[in-house]
Amino acid sequence: AAPARSWAASLLYLWFHQLGPSDWWGGSAKVDALLASRYEGWLQALHTRPPAQFLDNPQTALAAVILFDQAPRNLYSDTADAFAFDPLARAIMEGALARGWAGAVVDHMFLDGLEDAYEKGRLMGTFAEDCA
Repeated sequence: AAPARSWAASLLYLWFHQLGPSDWWGGSAKVDALLASRYEGWLQALHTRPPAQFLDNPQTALAAVILFDQAPRNLYSDTADAFAFDPLARAIMEGALARGWAGAVVDHMFLDGLEDAYEKGRLMGTFAEDCA
């Protein structure tokens, strides 16, 4: 597989080596500013591309899911824009799962948070149960 793109490798390093769960879910002005300075430009530049462009390897797919799902929660909290990129993030996640990259990419909280919006009639929280 091709190596992750530079923006993707940088985001993955930040997300998993410099930040941690308290930063991911707790949020702070410092984390928001860090994400804005490093990745808001990438978010805006890449969000119009088709999902397949982020599916050349598991690392790029994971970074794209973080960029289009998690980063907007920090960058645009308390606005509808925090969720504006969810359809793209979901399509990338589904493409990654179809390629067998579940171990490298699956973010159960991400998928569980979107299911009721994109899979009518399915309860939130069932994706993680299905994968267990």
